[in-house]
Amino acid sequence: MNKYLVTGVAGFVGSTLSDALLEEGNVVIGIDDFSIGLRENILNLTKNKNFTLIETDISSKTFVDEMSSRSDFCDISGVFHLAALSRIPLTTRDPEKSHNINITGIFNILQLMRRNGIKKIVFSSSAAVYGSKNPPLQIETMVENCMNPYALGKFVGEQYIKTFC
Repeated sequence: MNKYLVTGVAGFVGSTLSDALLEEGNVVIGIDDFSIGLRENILNLTKNKNFTLIETDISSKTFVDEMSSRSDFCDISGVFHLAALSRIPLTTRDPEKSHNINITGIFNILQLMRRNGIKKIVFSSSAAVYGSKNPPLQIETMVENCMNPYALGKFVGEQYIKTFC
């Protein structure tokens, strides 16, 4: 049995992933602020004794300290970082909110991992980092061409992870 942290747990991907992890007998700590995710997505999860929900904002200045003080943050095997402001029109209308969630959020997650000795992360990036100048079939060796705050946030997240590693 492993223990995983899943950010964006109330989104479709986060809730589906968490359900699969719990089915395998793992422990899941799910984080969401419900700004986009839906409570109905996690109804089944909350009935599982191996699931803990933490409703919080990963971009908060106090996030790392608050999470690090929790006893259930010991022995986490890895993080699935899915939390993001992912709707491009929203990120364009409110680039500051996009920055806070998508850039400060990943920075805080990486700080939390470092402080708690968590060595593994799966980061949900996006083909949006390559923009529209590249061919439709995109590969990671292409030159980035971030055309909106969402794409930039994903690109910066990738770079932060490389730097922290």
